[in-house]
Amino acid sequence: MKTNKKHTYNSLFKKMENQNFNFTKKLKYIITASLFVMILACIVYVFCGFNYGPDYTGGYTFKVQYNTELTNEQKAEIKSEITEILNESDAGKYRAVNEGVGYKNALRIDLLMIQGFSDDEMKSLIDEITVSIEQTINEIDDLEFVTISDAVKVLPTVTSSYILTFLGAIGIFIFTALIYVFIRFGFTPTLSVAVSVIFDLLIVLSLTVLFRIEISALLLSLMLLMACYSIISNLINFDKIRDIFIKDSFTKLTNTVIVNNVIKNSITRIVLTTLSIIALSITLMFIGHPLAIEIGAVLIIISLITAFNSVVIAPSIWALTYNKDNDRRLQKKLSDNKKSDKENEKLVV
Repeated sequence: MKTNKKHTYNSLFKKMENQNFNFTKKLKYIITASLFVMILACIVYVFCGFNYGPDYTGGYTFKVQYNTELTNEQKAEIKSEITEILNESDAGKYRAVNEGVGYKNALRIDLLMIQGFSDDEMKSLIDEITVSIEQTINEIDDLEFVTISDAVKVLPTVTSSYILTFLGAIGIFIFTALIYVFIRFGFTPTLSVAVSVIFDLLIVLSLTVLFRIEISALLLSLMLLMACYSIISNLINFDKIRDIFIKDSFTKLTNTVIVNNVIKNSITRIVLTTLSIIALSITLMFIGHPLAIEIGAVLIIISLITAFNSVVIAPSIWALTYNKDNDRRLQKKLSDNKKSDKENEKLVV
């Protein structure tokens, strides 16, 4: 017997929407857990700092060119042996990435600049490493024409001016977005969006410290993307909240009831959007390249935090702080609606 998949999915989301769950009631537990994560991240930062990548520190790069075709198993074995050499040589932080196909197989090694080391000391360390790599490779029969390129210095791309530019860009973007929110919805939604975006950024920074994610130009760009996505998700919810207020203004609906109804009606969209981003991120991670894995991991974290924000943080803050009696624009809108209804009644009579 065949199962109607569309009907199954619709039933699943319908059950999610019909659950009698008070989202705003859980805010204090969520804030407590988030503060714990932030405090733990601060402690880790004091002892370990950020995990700066080559974009921030700079360093040196060189290639071990195989000049012959190798299987994936052979490349993995050689990479493992070279990685062991790098670990034993106290090379500090590094990346070893297989690249190229066929006779252009190569292992690219990126060494991050070691704090306190001069360029001459780094070059001396790299010379020792290349000698050890040559000795190891000479013992492998399949590798007869291996060449090791000269180390090339890589300058940092994430400089202090870059970070200041990034902070300025994200500040201008958030400020402009908040002006739009204020004009469209008023003060309370603007406050909710501002707090939720700051919450998102702090949580991402905390997880970056705890999981030792590299600070890079890519991470900063993805954080700007997260701020944009977070604001857009919240705008959709606030549009629905405003519509409910206008339509059901004469009923005695509380802020909590309105917010919970809006979230329940939006849960399908939020879940599907988040799952789509996670599916894309996992696909990227299957490529196997360190950069693709980094992008995928950060996108998963950002999508989950943003979904969590749009479900709980921003709507709950709005529910706790909003007073419709003090909202002049809403009261004017309701007054206009009453006048319009009375005029319509006269016309009907």
